[in-house]
This record gives sequence, C-alpha cells and structure tokens, in this order.
Amino acid sequence: MKKLHLFFLFASIFLFKNAFSQNQPCNVHAGFTTTYVNNQLNVIQCVNTSTVDSAIVVYSVWNFGDGSPTVNTSGLSNPSHTYTASGLYNICVKVISVVPGTTIANCVDSICHQIQVQVNNPNPCNFAPNFTITPSPNTNNVFVFTNTSTPINTASVVTWNFGDSTSGTGHSATHTYNHSGTYQVCMHVALSNTCAKDTCMTITVNIPAPTSCAVHAAFTTVYSNNQLNVVECINNSSAGSATAVYSVWNFGDGTPAIANPGLTNQTHTYTTSGLYTICLKIITSQVIGGVNCADSICHQIQVQVNNPNPCNFAPNFTITPSPNTNNVFVFTNTSTPINTASVVTWNFGDSTSGTGHSATHTYNHSGTYQVCMHVALSNTCAKDTCMTITVNIPAPTSCAVHAAFTTVYSNNQLNVVECINNSSAGSATAVYSVWNFGDGTPAIANPGLTNQTHTYTTSGLYTICLKIITSQVIGGVNCADSICHQIQVQVNNPTACNTQASFTWQINSGTSLSNNTVYFINTSTNINSTDSITWYFGDGTFSHDFNPIHVFPNFGFYSVCLKVKKNVAGSLPCVSDTCKTVGVNPTLASFPNPAQSTVNVNVVLNQPMPIYAFIYNLQGVLVSQIMQQGLAGNNLLTFNISGLPSG
Repeated sequence: MKKLHLFFLFASIFLFKNAFSQNQPCNVHAGFTTTYVNNQLNVIQCVNTSTVDSAIVVYSVWNFGDGSPTVNTSGLSNPSHTYTASGLYNICVKVISVVPGTTIANCVDSICHQIQVQVNNPNPCNFAPNFTITPSPNTNNVFVFTNTSTPINTASVVTWNFGDSTSGTGHSATHTYNHSGTYQVCMHVALSNTCAKDTCMTITVNIPAPTSCAVHAAFTTVYSNNQLNVVECINNSSAGSATAVYSVWNFGDGTPAIANPGLTNQTHTYTTSGLYTICLKIITSQVIGGVNCADSICHQIQVQVNNPNPCNFAPNFTITPSPNTNNVFVFTNTSTPINTASVVTWNFGDSTSGTGHSATHTYNHSGTYQVCMHVALSNTCAKDTCMTITVNIPAPTSCAVHAAFTTVYSNNQLNVVECINNSSAGSATAVYSVWNFGDGTPAIANPGLTNQTHTYTTSGLYTICLKIITSQVIGGVNCADSICHQIQVQVNNPTACNTQASFTWQINSGTSLSNNTVYFINTSTNINSTDSITWYFGDGTFSHDFNPIHVFPNFGFYSVCLKVKKNVAGSLPCVSDTCKTVGVNPTLASFPNPAQSTVNVNVVLNQPMPIYAFIYNLQGVLVSQIMQQGLAGNNLLTFNISGLPSG
C-alpha cells in the first residue's frame, strides 16, 4: 500500500501583450484646503487633497482670484500664493486627467474656496484647525462632528460642509446621511474676518438596505359542487415568520368584509348573477417603518344563480422551462376536459398577462411569482387556478480585480517607502497599476502589478493610493479597484526603524477543532511586549493578540494583515505591516488511503484558477505532479500512482 503526502499550491500567472484601452472610467474628484503661512494672513498655502484614481497624466490649474496669472502644474501640486491687497478672494483648482499618449482631456473636476486676506496684519492667526467624527450609537447614517482645533476659541464661528450638498454650523454638529457613499466633510473656523482656516476629512457611510416585508397574498377560486353562485376561496398566502396574521375577505357584492385570524379559507354564496371582484388582504404583526406589513390581491369571478348547465371541468396547467434559458417558461392549459372553444387568459405574476391555451413568457428579474390561469367556457362558466414559480436569473459576472498593497521603510530610512503590490486581477489579459503618493508628485502608471519605491522630501503623514485597472469590461466600463494606506514619514530620522512585520500560519488538522481554525505565529523582528500589534483577518474582525487563534466563518480565501507599531523616543512611530492570502479549505484528505492505482482529493475554490498539486515521499523528494484548471466550488483531482514504488 502507498501512503500519500500532498501539498497544494494555487497560483495564477498572467502575461500581458495587448495595448490598454483608453476608454477608462472617469473618477476625478477635486479638493483642497488652505492655511496661512507662518501666521501671515496674506500668504496662503494650498494643500491639494484631490483624488485622481484613474489618472495616467494629471494637471492642476490654480486661480487665486486676484488677477494674477493662473498656475498650471503637472501632478497634484500644492502651491503657495502671496496677496498684495487685503480682501476676500476665491481660490479655485481644476484637476485634469489626460488620456495616455495624447493631449486629450479624459476627466475634469474643479472646486473653489473663499479666503480672507489681510496685508500687514498685527494679530497672528495662530490656531490649528481639526475635528473629530463620532458615529451616533445604534445608527449607520448619523454622525457627530466636533471642533477640536488647537487652541479652541469659543468666540470663533464654525461652519460645516457635509459633502452631500448640505451644511451646518456650531462647534459640534450632528448630521444624518440619506444615502450610502464616501463624502468629504470640511470645517471652516473663522476667528475674525481676517483669520479663518479650513480642514477636511473623508467619511464612508454604509446604510443597510431596509428589511423587506415577508407577506405575500394569494388565493384561488372554485365553484362548490358546480353551483355557479357558491364560490370556494382557497387561501394560498404566505406570511414569513410573523407571529400573528389576519385574513380579510371582501366578496364585492356589498356584504360585510370577513376578518379572521390565520390564513383562512372562505366559502361565499351570491344571490344575484353577475361579474364580481373578490379581494383578499393579509395583515401581519411584522412592522417596518412603523407600519404593519400587509399585501392584497383581487380576482374576478362570474356568478350564475340557478344555472341549468353545470360547469363541470377541472382547471389545471403545466409549467415547462424553455431549453437553455433561466427566465423563459411555457404555460400550457391541461384542464379536464379541455374545451377548445374556451377562452384562456394568464396572469404571470409580474404585472403582465397573456392569452391562449399555451403561452410563453420571459421574466426580467429573479423572484417567486404566482401564475394564474382563468378559463372561461361562457359568461356563466369560468374557473381559476394558480401555481407558484421561482425564477433564478444568474447575476452578471462580477469584476475579479482586487487592489491590495503593503508598505515598508527601505533600509530603515523613514522617508523612503517601498510599496509591495499584493493585488489580484483574475483572468484579465491586461492590467495597469496607478500609484499616487499624496505629496503632489505625479501619479505613476505602469503595466502589470508593479511595485514602487518612493522618496519623500518633507516629514509628515501621507496617503498612498493604488488603483488597479484591467481589460475586463462589465457594463461598458473597465473593471477597477482602489485602496489607500496612510504612512508616517520622517526626513533625517536619527533613530533607525528596524522593525519588520512577518508571520506564518498553520491550519488546524487532526484535532477536535473545526477545519476553519487557523493558528497564526508572529515572526516579526525587533518587537517587544510594549509594541502595538493588530491583526486584520479579512472577514471584518481583528485581534491584538501576539499569536492569535482565529476561526473563519466560511471556507475560502482571506487577505490577512499584521501591523506592528513601535513607539521610538524622540522620533515618529515606527510602523511595519504585511499581508498574506490565507486559504481556508476543508481538510485535504486523500481517498482511498492507502491506495494502489489511483488516489483522489477534493479542493474547494472561491473562484476559477489553476490548481498545481504535488506528491512528495517521506524523504521530501517530488515523485508526481499534476496541473488542472480549477472551477469555483468543489474540484476533484485524480493521481495515477500505479507506477510509484510503495512507501
């Protein structure tokens, strides 16, 4: 017999040759803040906070509103300007991205701010504007913005721009957002008409979709014992998990409505011939938006009192899906007996209808629909029947691109940052990486998932952004994804930052714990118990343990990141982070084991990718290998081991 030791490596290698499309998505957002230089109220420093994720070539055009020439620069520049006369001025910036290799403007956005200027001001404007953002408890869309400028002057006038075309005033302001999205919130603090400063932050709002009502009203009608004036109403409604339900029936002949607890049926006797409308309303104890969930439906019925000719057929129909489709169905009348002279009408449950003994219908959306057939032999003989159909239309293919990167200081120089590109781009045939380092230097765009090293010339906190753009097109737009990280920079740092984050992991196997349990081992260098350690597991959770044990909610692939922060006396904090992709699969058990001729193993993937599988003997020598294109879901790999020696 042969015992097997299997090791799996999942990898995708992409080679790019085609030219990248110039039809890139437009994602330019202009923004800037202003400060007075050295408390001189006529010397203004403009800090460019624009985002140009899709830019390959970027220009900034500045107009200072005092008649001086506009300033055109390459990149997201941060100019300063000296005014010669006191007054209120409009400063405007226009950010332009250009199609690579051309002079054609691709995207343009602009923004203006007012600034109060005072020449030869005797009173310095020496405060630093700042504010905090606090989410309101138990809400997703209400935030409190608080002025924390240093120092705070209670006499100052504070105004807010919440980024959604609304504004507010006061040292503390509470705002409710009506839609999910990313907003730039700006605070304007004015101590006098000659002393005012601005600062801005970005906030992301995620408002969960409202819970939908689970109630669905439905019923069918039949004549009782072929008496065309006695109608049985059969309640086919559903009410989800509601703890209390009422059925309200209205028979359309002036008799009182009937309300009963539960999903009740009803039989009603009409005293006059005619066409009546029967309506059913279902009311439940489920409350959304302060209102009880309810649903209604109505059907028409033909009534004949003292009819000499019994209406003695049983309505029925079949539902047949059209081949090779998910949303086309054929409905066929199979009533017993079938009278070809009868008139058949259909209600497909999506606000559309049809006619004929056989009807074909196309649904535009996934969902559960109640299809009803009405068969009329005459104006005194008609019957209805209904069935429920579930339509599953596959969602459109999603973008496979995922932007990710980590940063480390190069050779312990705290102003030289290495950016390591950990992004993935699925099966796209062409990929571009666009880097923006947040210091006003031009964005860098290169084909492929490239890394970058950048040298800063000024100490400070910078935001580094990476955008990955691929040749995959969905909805007429190239697939793209972006991510940003902040980095603290120190020029001429006297203390070396020699902390390096790293880790390994071991997936649980052969113990009583679940196969979703992963042991993480912190292998970072130059760290101690006083350092700040944060793990991000890629499933929305985190930990500050040194060597955490984490149980993932599902099988799949997770981007796990470790961030180590060391406080260095007399210097900026020393921060190092690293990310790795951790695959959580069911135990890779081979079967049969022991085996003689073939052996199998199941591999679960969350997306299509090549699977490379290797067999090693106990001495660590490679004895067999296979490569197979993996599909999303379960994949069966089969090894032919008949030619291998025992052991």
